[in-house]
Amino acid sequence: MLFSFRGRLNRQRYFLRMFCVGMIIGIISSVFSGIGFMVGDLTIILVMTCMSVLVSIPGWVAEIFLMIRRFHDLGKSGWYVLTLIIPLIDIGVILYLLFAPGTAGANEYGDDPLEY
Repeated sequence: MLFSFRGRLNRQRYFLRMFCVGMIIGIISSVFSGIGFMVGDLTIILVMTCMSVLVSIPGWVAEIFLMIRRFHDLGKSGWYVLTLIIPLIDIGVILYLLFAPGTAGANEYGDDPLEY
């Protein structure tokens, strides 16, 4: 359910999924960058960088969906994900998503993910 914004996601699952998606994006980017710099041609470096960005886009979208589901667990609208575009505020929002406990029991976004 990486590409779904419906439902809720507790802290542990949020952290693990964000970690895995981030690692996959990092590995893919490293492979493409490594290939580009091993060849050494500026054109190849540019092409590999563009390929790295294009391949990483689904991972970034998955991360946004995970954040929306985490906001839902906190009883907040998914639109709060837009606060991440504000410099310095984004750090506090990320820490809030990582450490704030979700609402106990069901809320307007679904059942408590810890109950099942």
